[in-house]
Amino acid sequence: MAEITQTINPQTDTLTLGEAIESIVSGVKNGQTITIEGFATFSPVVKEARPGRNPRTGQPTTFRASRKVKVELDKRFADRIDLQDSSPAPAPVPAPAPAPAPAPSPAVTPVAVAASVPVSAPVAPVLPPPIPPELIAAAAADSHSKWQIRSPNGGFVEVATADLVAHGVTASTPVWSQATNWQLAGKVPELVGIV
Repeated sequence: MAEITQTINPQTDTLTLGEAIESIVSGVKNGQTITIEGFATFSPVVKEARPGRNPRTGQPTTFRASRKVKVELDKRFADRIDLQDSSPAPAPVPAPAPAPAPAPSPAVTPVAVAASVPVSAPVAPVLPPPIPPELIAAAAADSHSKWQIRSPNGGFVEVATADLVAHGVTASTPVWSQATNWQLAGKVPELVGIV
């Protein structure tokens, strides 16, 4: 059987890591030798069924046929990580203390990893735009609205929005204004979050 070889060049082929793995798996399944230049060669190894002995019992047996993958590191890759050097790895140099983060950032979605494995930069958090001035003015006007509430002596008292909590108004307290008529304070949109 003629050997078929497929070569992946990380400099010119822009495959994601998942695509590279899938290419290796499908190529080896089809009997191809896959080489990733500067990294490794993946070759299929087919072992035919053969007689042997069970190592535990010593009884004769037949080992079934199997297909394995042989991985050979490229010399350039092996030299870069210096597998032949038996000296211990140098002690890691402590990194400088990181600066405190201003605020937690949203989760960073990893980008597809090409064969050269680039690292994605963290994404800056998206800040909301400034509040429009007309909304600030409307909120200020609402805070000066007057509400009628029942006083402890049974009469009614006119109270500004900002003073409702000080007068004991809760979400279940009835309040009145010309715009809303009688409603529970918790049901009045402009009072939600205040009481």
